[in-house]
Amino acid sequence: SDLPEHEQLMNIEAGYRYTGQKLFANANLYYMDYTNQLVLTGQINDVGGYTRTNVDDSYRAGVELEFGYQPVKQLSISGNLTLSQNKVVAFNEYVDNYDVGGQDTLVHSDTDLSFSPNIISALGVVYEPLKGLEIGLFGKYVGEQFLDNTSSETRKIDAYFTSNLQLNYTLKDVFFKEISIGVQVNNLFNALYVNNGYTWGYIYGGERTVENFYYAQAGRNIMTRLTFKL
Repeated sequence: SDLPEHEQLMNIEAGYRYTGQKLFANANLYYMDYTNQLVLTGQINDVGGYTRTNVDDSYRAGVELEFGYQPVKQLSISGNLTLSQNKVVAFNEYVDNYDVGGQDTLVHSDTDLSFSPNIISALGVVYEPLKGLEIGLFGKYVGEQFLDNTSSETRKIDAYFTSNLQLNYTLKDVFFKEISIGVQVNNLFNALYVNNGYTWGYIYGGERTVENFYYAQAGRNIMTRLTFKL
């Protein structure tokens, strides 16, 4: 196969930051204009590695927001939100055509870059009801994304939301300088979701066949830890 060409990137950003006694907030606007961006094709090679290809003209543009708020000493709230557009101006898709023994070229325009959700957000709350005991609840939302650069609804990863619960209790100057006991419940609400995958397709008998393969993520699971500080 042909060697990839080098990428060229022009990046423009502007941001604002506020820091107060109880609140901090950051906002950032960005525009990234690419020439020959090396993007994932959505396919894997014969050893399972993801393949990439150059696209002539593409861009990523969006806004990033972040905040943290501590109304009282025992409670802190934080979150972030990214809204973006990630586009290929023009993209040629090559599909194996077993009917003719070659490849068909399908031309696409203004499609979404693969594995590039337009929305990513997170929110976390940490509360300390007792001295040394922290309870944290964290949620993350990732919008829909596509397995390749065609924006095809038949090659898509659905949006998903996951949440984690963290409990941490710390004892000081009891046998050791510090003892910390932690429990983390991942995927608290046992969501069924996938966050990655790959796709493959071909034409045979005059019909387009699409085969998608997804990596299912674990349901609810628990991790514990015990640490000592001398």
